[in-house]
Amino acid sequence: MAVLAALGSAVPASAGPIGVPGAVLSAGRAAISAEYDNASRDVELGVAGIGVSTPAFGADRLMGRLSFALTNDLELFGRAGGAKAVSKGALFEGDFGTAYGVGVRWTILGLPGVRLGTVLQGTKFTTEDKHGWAEVIWREYEAAVGLSGSLAGIHPYAAIVYSRVEAEASKAASVSLASLGVSSSIREKDPIVYVVGIEGFLTPGFALGAEARTGGERAIGVRMTFAW
Repeated sequence: MAVLAALGSAVPASAGPIGVPGAVLSAGRAAISAEYDNASRDVELGVAGIGVSTPAFGADRLMGRLSFALTNDLELFGRAGGAKAVSKGALFEGDFGTAYGVGVRWTILGLPGVRLGTVLQGTKFTTEDKHGWAEVIWREYEAAVGLSGSLAGIHPYAAIVYSRVEAEASKAASVSLASLGVSSSIREKDPIVYVVGIEGFLTPGFALGAEARTGGERAIGVRMTFAW
């Protein structure tokens, strides 16, 4: 149980920054982004139906994102990269595990200078303690709705996010939990996350952005985007 509690306090965090809620690129354009963020989140660990509260954990994440605009109001994107997670009590020190995910960005209503939009995204992540004694498979699904402004290529935004975690420990002490007939689950304590951010196109093909999260997840991140 102690080993599994340590896992619950150390798994990596969210599906990644949402960015501007709604489409930013015009139809037919593509963009590639580099994203870095540092995050922490409280989770609940369940082992064989028994709930265990765990402390917050921290994660550093570095992801690449490829986006393509199908229309002026609809973008598709994919992510790939990795993250490193460490628990507050140093019970778990994860290595950089591979992460990947997909998402969609849709402008629901566009008005002069302001728009209402949404982002749907999901990510899967696997991380293993660098000493090899524990492994976690992490999935997260997010739905965001928010407002963004637009003035001379600058896009400030704010959104509310429903962030759902579905994760499990696949092994502990290098032993498969399934082989022992033991099930585990990791769920978010609070699924509601509040986001504020800004993205600015310094040229038609180059943008810088920053984003902060609070509520169910605390995070701050930056990104750099090249569009064509």
